[in-house]
Amino acid sequence: MDYTSTSDTTSLLNELIEKSTDKNEHYHVTFTNSYDIINITDFLHVDLGAEFDKQSGRSFSLYDLQYEDAGAARDFRNNHLRYDRRRWDVKAGTVYNWNWPGWSLRPQYQYDYKYNKANSSLYRLDKLENRDSTHYDLLPSTQAALLSVLDHNNSYAYTEYQNHHRLMLEWNINAASGANKLNIDYGYIRLPLRLVKKKLFYTRMGRHDVSENAVFFEPEAYFRGGKALVWEVRADMKSEIPELVSKVDYRDDANPLYIVSGNPDLKNIHRYNTSLSLRHEGASQRLWYASAEYNKTDNDVAYATLYDTHTGIATMMPVSVNGNWRAKGQFDYSLPLDSARRWTLDNHLTFQYAHNVDMTTTEEDASSMRSVVNNWQWGAALKLNFRPSEKSEFAFHAGGTYYNLNSQRSSFKNIHAGDYHLGLETELQLPLNLSFGSDFSLYARRGYQESMMNTTEWVWNVHLHHSFMKGALLSKLTGFDLLRQLSNTKYEMNEQGRTETWYNGLPRYVMFSLVWKFNINHKKN
Repeated sequence: MDYTSTSDTTSLLNELIEKSTDKNEHYHVTFTNSYDIINITDFLHVDLGAEFDKQSGRSFSLYDLQYEDAGAARDFRNNHLRYDRRRWDVKAGTVYNWNWPGWSLRPQYQYDYKYNKANSSLYRLDKLENRDSTHYDLLPSTQAALLSVLDHNNSYAYTEYQNHHRLMLEWNINAASGANKLNIDYGYIRLPLRLVKKKLFYTRMGRHDVSENAVFFEPEAYFRGGKALVWEVRADMKSEIPELVSKVDYRDDANPLYIVSGNPDLKNIHRYNTSLSLRHEGASQRLWYASAEYNKTDNDVAYATLYDTHTGIATMMPVSVNGNWRAKGQFDYSLPLDSARRWTLDNHLTFQYAHNVDMTTTEEDASSMRSVVNNWQWGAALKLNFRPSEKSEFAFHAGGTYYNLNSQRSSFKNIHAGDYHLGLETELQLPLNLSFGSDFSLYARRGYQESMMNTTEWVWNVHLHHSFMKGALLSKLTGFDLLRQLSNTKYEMNEQGRTETWYNGLPRYVMFSLVWKFNINHKKN
């Protein structure tokens, strides 16, 4: 079960009582095959594959919606849903390798055929005469009775066909090539051209067919090299057509509080990614690692929501938005503090910025729905490890993350919040093949708008191991959250900073486990 609260405005408008039950079946089959035809140094590679997926089921749901406004009519629905979804995915491809000393040229062709079929029939059992509508898990006795209460507005069926043709020329190099003067150990450049054809035959209150054709150029490049200082660089571009179902001009009000519609004006999505990493391992186990990454998305899909404060009804529609990009960096450092290497220090630093563009909830019109939020995030973690002998180890850890979310939106409340932790870990080897471990830590959160998210929790976890039969049998006793301070909820904040979500969980337990390890060796002929 999950709950979401919105920090912009919160008000109680309606009372909804809901009961539901669900039964479904799922089948999945996969087949793959590949083989090579070798001609001295060159070879031809062929791939074949097929995948089938089927889901079917039925569900009952009882909605009893009563508005706070006494003038609004009660919305009572006893729904029965039958659905069937089938998907085929057939792939075939061929690659020819021309090999030369240190490099190769690989022309390729790949074909991907996708078939999707779905049928969803929603019946309003509350409209049946001479029937107790408060029973939400009983069907009428005849199929004809069901057809008489079919909810045509929210029942649909569609069949989709997709054809993907991918032509690509790939150039590979390795350390044996002349490019090794640039300290390149391995690398490739891929120049693919992808032709996509999609057709959707959609039925919901009439026919709503959608067809899309596109040609995508999706280049990729990757290079790795160096000796004392190892570096990697990567860049790629990917494109896709939005789901055709979301481009159908429809309106779904099966849930009376959440009405969803399609948008035929959705644009093709383009994603750009690039990254660079450096790694150096020096003397005496001194190691550092640094990386930087940049991602950008054009025509990302967001959901615009019009919210009626008088009825509590939210109407959502997918739209294409631009301006989403992200940059992040990381630096790790590890080194021993003494010549015997009993003391070691690990440091982890992170930075991230996200320019997030979404569509926020509004009570007016779509023109005021664009929301731009700047997300700044800094993180640091430190771990001091002490190992006086092979039978004992102690570690102190501390760290935290600081969040700064700000926006020019008039209704947006800037967020300055942080999480931090510190603790002590212990691992001891005891007599009689016993081993003991403990982790005693403090976890705290500060600065959030919702008071329930500003928490302080002391958490103590322990485990005790004992091995028998030369390690073949292992028993383990684990205690999690012995102080009973860990909350049974997990808090999260999205990049728009306006929703804070929590999930129920099992925070504490004591568990005993027994593991038997054995090997079976085949007899030799």
